[in-house]
Amino acid sequence: MDSSHLKAGDHFSAEVSSPVVLNGKAVVPQGTAVDGVVQQAQDATQAGSSGKLVLKCTSFRLGLRTYSIQTDPVILQSPQVTNDAGKAAKSDRAAFAPKNENLQFTITAPVSIG
Repeated sequence: MDSSHLKAGDHFSAEVSSPVVLNGKAVVPQGTAVDGVVQQAQDATQAGSSGKLVLKCTSFRLGLRTYSIQTDPVILQSPQVTNDAGKAAKSDRAAFAPKNENLQFTITAPVSIG
């Protein structure tokens, strides 16, 4: 998942990597399916600029039920391009989420599970 292949409004799927715990009880188990949206995706366009990828989770599924959620955005940024961005390799201009790396989203509004 990287900014060179995505655009704002694209959707993504993921899974919860560790249980969400409330008052000592796992309320959202590990492996729960999560859906999200790309809010911003841009590659570095000139020397000194960085690629940027902004992601938010929008819902998760428990059994047959889908729960809407609001999260803070996770912002991924590439290192600044030091040479002419037009000549830099596309992969050097893109911000990306490394495979098998956990991203941490913070839920910002109450969710009723029941």
